[in-house]
Amino acid sequence: MTDVADLARRLRSKDPNEAGLALGDLTALGSGTAAPVLVEAARDDDADTRVYAMEGLATLADPGTEDTVRQALDDPDGRVRAGAAAVLNRLGASDALDALAATLDDWPDLLHGELSRSAYELAGCGEPALRVAVPLLASADWTDRAKGAFITRQVAEQGALDDLAAIVAGYDGRDERPDVADAARRWLEAR
Repeated sequence: MTDVADLARRLRSKDPNEAGLALGDLTALGSGTAAPVLVEAARDDDADTRVYAMEGLATLADPGTEDTVRQALDDPDGRVRAGAAAVLNRLGASDALDALAATLDDWPDLLHGELSRSAYELAGCGEPALRVAVPLLASADWTDRAKGAFITRQVAEQGALDDLAAIVAGYDGRDERPDVADAARRWLEAR
């Protein structure tokens, strides 16, 4: 028998391995047991604990947690905001793409700083994500272009959108390519 109170305590550990293991054990118990603990953790003073809470809530995708998740969109920590946007996406919220777009810069990937938690989440959203990604291709900021190129390439490849894939093939956003941005925009408008 798993002690839920112990898992809740361990989730707040300063040791990321301990907290991560507790999160895994907690989410394995299912939404009925884990969601209340994660909702409480989402209000913790420690930002890392709030991040774990959002990760757990994204795994559970329990509609009963949506109010807590929406509050986390205003969290002072960008990782929590990006995590909350991901949860909204997993919940199928109608404004999830807007939340992901608003948090595109909030949690950069440590190894690929031009990408982010929200960019990865958008890349898995299919064609609807193109309304966020394609305009980024025309940005003056190279990191925005890189996010747009990554998301657009992923969506095109996953959705067998060969014409769009050909437009963005090899483009990583590091240099301004108005021809790519215009062609992708025209492709999207024609859809």
